[in-house]
Amino acid sequence: MADSIVASSVRASRRLVPRLGAVVLGIAPVIAVAFPATAGAGVQRLSPAITAKYRCSSNVGGSATASATVVGKTPKSVSKPRTAVRMTGFQSIVSIPGSVFDKAYQAGVRSFSGKITKFDITATDATKAVVNVAKTPFKFGPIKLLPKNNPPATIKLPKNPATIGPWTAKAKGTMSFRTGTTVLVLTAPGLGSITAVCAPAPAALLSTTKVA
Repeated sequence: MADSIVASSVRASRRLVPRLGAVVLGIAPVIAVAFPATAGAGVQRLSPAITAKYRCSSNVGGSATASATVVGKTPKSVSKPRTAVRMTGFQSIVSIPGSVFDKAYQAGVRSFSGKITKFDITATDATKAVVNVAKTPFKFGPIKLLPKNNPPATIKLPKNPATIGPWTAKAKGTMSFRTGTTVLVLTAPGLGSITAVCAPAPAALLSTTKVA
């Protein structure tokens, strides 16, 4: 009997995993704006800021679009190649509506935890093009869900505006800094882990720096 109970539980989990994958895509904006979350708060206004768009897919299929508010500035110019360039005031913010969490509950999710393992900013004319802001993964949760009327959440990456980089100027010209790939791993008890990868759609220009 114990074996049959385990087998039934495994079959139920397998049925729920694709549904969890759909939930991951619904929560995909979290990838761009990791930790921490504050329930019930509105999106903070950033200036200057851009809206970054992403196309996300999970390892159990399906796809969805996501967007986030991103801000960050590099120097207008540097004096010569091989100069280190950093982006100041970097932060990304998104508000996730409570309806997303309501749908997650309907799909069988009662709580989940997550981590962002990649949040790339790419640069042209740099000796190393990509800087992963989430090289040290950002973790959040566990977040417990309500059967309905879940509150919205505002997620920030990082919590406060930060300086990121550096990139090294490769040659004379203009360096352009854009959004890159982001990756979220979401874990729900009894359902395992789902990975969602979000690619820029298209890459958003954050800043430029002239190299004299």
